[in-house]
Amino acid sequence: MTKKNYHCPRCGGVDIYELDDSFNCFNCKLEFEKKDCDEFNDENILSVEEKMTFFDAFYKEE
Repeated sequence: MTKKNYHCPRCGGVDIYELDDSFNCFNCKLEFEKKDCDEFNDENILSVEEKMTFFDAFYKEE
């Protein structure tokens, strides 16, 4: 299986730190899930931090 070279969907940078299921962009200081990058176009990808903010808004309403 070919290893995919990931890039930051926010800034386009390749200066990243890969983890098992995600990677961190050193430029943006954001974390992205690899599965999102495999399935969606860059403009449709949210960082882990953005997803958490979104879910926190719903959690606080309850």
